[in-house]
Amino acid sequence: MQESDRVSDQDIDKLLENFEFSAITDGLGFHHSVGETSKVEKSLKQKANELDQDLQRHLKNLKSKKTDSHLNRGDLAPFYEQEDAAKKPAEVIEDLIEQEKSVETITAASSSQRLGAWTIDMSLVLILCAITTLLSFYSAEIPVNMKSLFSDAGTTLFLTMMTLYYLLYFTVLDATEHSTLGKRIFGLKVLKTMKPISLSLSLRRTLFCLVSFALAGLPTLLKTQDMFFDTVVVKK
Repeated sequence: MQESDRVSDQDIDKLLENFEFSAITDGLGFHHSVGETSKVEKSLKQKANELDQDLQRHLKNLKSKKTDSHLNRGDLAPFYEQEDAAKKPAEVIEDLIEQEKSVETITAASSSQRLGAWTIDMSLVLILCAITTLLSFYSAEIPVNMKSLFSDAGTTLFLTMMTLYYLLYFTVLDATEHSTLGKRIFGLKVLKTMKPISLSLSLRRTLFCLVSFALAGLPTLLKTQDMFFDTVVVKK
């Protein structure tokens, strides 16, 4: 009897040694809160990643739309422009309205304004010619008197200087934004298709006006140069 009891006790001890115990909370459901917390953290991270990916895709779509707006659409461009204009925000439309209000209005210059500007410019040219002629006489040691000034040499020198100064003065200044002194005082400007004229066109126009002096300046007074070269003198 005692031996059988010992054997049974030894067998029980071996069974207990080989048996793996687990925490009692594992079977009672207390471990669920820890697992659920980790699952919630994983789901939040996953949603954050998904939102970030959606945002990146949205930004790419916006960039692609901006680049598409600069594409050459050929004959369909007016239709796309009308569609884009309808989509512009109110702020942009208000800016466009302000720009239209600030556009400078111009009108055709009157004959009296053109004559006044030309008188000032021509007076300046004549003054430059007179100064140049006098300096030439002094440098050549020619006595300055009525006889020498109205001699053939004096007249030729004066007319040559006037031609050169006239061509340079009107050709160069009419092709710039500032125009001549007389036109600047009266607020006048020579334009072609509402744009400043080129230097070559200004030269041809000035030559035409210079030749008109032989006809008592009638072509210039009749604005023939504007009709011939398709130009217009405007007042800003």
